[in-house]
Amino acid sequence: IEKCIERDLTGIYNCACRDSWTKYAFGRNIAEVFGLNPALVFPASLDDVGLNAKRGKDLRLNVTRLETALGEPLSTMSESLDRLHQDWQKGFPREIKKYTGEQISIG
Repeated sequence: IEKCIERDLTGIYNCACRDSWTKYAFGRNIAEVFGLNPALVFPASLDDVGLNAKRGKDLRLNVTRLETALGEPLSTMSESLDRLHQDWQKGFPREIKKYTGEQISIG
């Protein structure tokens, strides 16, 4: 977002990682990076839940327009998860808590 502001970008851009994971892979990767047991993350399907409203299964966003405007590739899911973990280890959740007054935890 900061780079978009610096470049005075206007219009609509998809901002996400340049690759994607399934929700199952996302959960397992988070568990692994944070030292939790990935075997406790189980695959499931929206088809098995019995929801009334139709929901899309492919939630990927095409970020090509933003990458072109910025002149650089966006982060991958792995890179973003590694950065989240580094921020966690540096105590960023405690810093955020100072401003929100709410407890932030994973696990």
